[in-house]
Amino acid sequence: MTKHAWRKTVLCALLLGLSAAAHEGGNITKRVEPVFPKAYGREASIFVSGIVEKDGSFTNVHVFSPQGAAVEQAGKDAAGQWKFNPGMCDGHAIATESEVSITMTHL
Repeated sequence: MTKHAWRKTVLCALLLGLSAAAHEGGNITKRVEPVFPKAYGREASIFVSGIVEKDGSFTNVHVFSPQGAAVEQAGKDAAGQWKFNPGMCDGHAIATESEVSITMTHL
C-alpha cells in the first residue's frame, strides 16, 4: 500500500464515526413500520443501533432504550428490514454505525 493510499484509508476510518450521523432519518430508503403490541398502551419510543452495510442493509440491530421485550422485538424486527444509502468514502460504499429512533403508535 502506498503512503497516499494508506492516508486515504486512515482518513476514511476516521470519518466512519462522523458518517453515522448522516444516516439518522433522511437517508433511509426503505422503512418498514413496526407492529406495535396492543398491550403496551398508545405509544412507545425506542432507540436502536446497528451497522449500515455497504449494500444499505441494517444489521446487528440492538435496542438501547428498554421498553419491554415485545416492543423491543417489534422495533428490531422492523429495523432489520430497513435499507439506507450507505456511507461513502473516496467514492466507495463503506459500512457505518448508525443510531435510529423508532416511535410506535397504536391507533
